[in-house]
Amino acid sequence: MAKNNKTVKRGVYLYIDGKEIKNDINSIDLEMKRLQRDIKEMTRGSEEYNRTMAKIQHL
Repeated sequence: MAKNNKTVKRGVYLYIDGKEIKNDINSIDLEMKRLQRDIKEMTRGSEEYNRTMAKIQHL
């Protein structure tokens, strides 16, 4: 019989902007604060502003 050396990662994983974040309240809170800080420097109504707002609402 052939050996199965494949590892399987199971569970719920959160990705924001293509990078994995820890699945706990502190990590999600830090990411939301980072997005809120970034949005303060953006022009309201711009495409980047709207995308960032959507990310914040999604969290």
